[in-house]
Amino acid sequence: MYFEVNYGIVPGMQVHLLVPLNYATTPHQPAQFGYADTELGVKYCFLKETKNRPQIGVFPIVEVPTIKNNAFSDGKVKTFIPVWAQKSWNKVTTYGGVGYLINPGKNNENSLFAGWEMQYDFSNVVTMGRELYFQSADTVDSQSTTGFDLGGSVNFSPKTHLLFSLGQSLTNTSITSSYIGLLWTI
Repeated sequence: MYFEVNYGIVPGMQVHLLVPLNYATTPHQPAQFGYADTELGVKYCFLKETKNRPQIGVFPIVEVPTIKNNAFSDGKVKTFIPVWAQKSWNKVTTYGGVGYLINPGKNNENSLFAGWEMQYDFSNVVTMGRELYFQSADTVDSQSTTGFDLGGSVNFSPKTHLLFSLGQSLTNTSITSSYIGLLWTI
């Protein structure tokens, strides 16, 4: 669960704040809940989408440790520097990109993340999509992984949306992920 604010300060640029409350479950262990690192970012679109050209932008993010919580933070500032592209044709939108994570700390490694999604607007109410991603190892004892997510949104109004996804890793580790969220635009 998290609280996220994205605010457009000038055309083509928005600031980003994410305040997360995380949980993790491991078989035969009690569930863990706790506050994770605060995320700050700036999204900047430097190339606008046209009929024949995708939108391209950057979205550097800094994760700042805000409280001591060993379950969800190693206490180190992390920086993610991605480049993303997006193109839409009527009811189809595709987007994704590649980013580099600067991941300091004992036993940590810098890593790459790449992902691409395609989604389809079935109506003004329902959008569904599929994402394929790759992440290189981010610690000395982890492995890279490739996986996919299926997800979408239900639009209750132009400002209220239910977001959801379910994913599975395909290589090296067996990780199932899920997400459900309520997006409210004010």
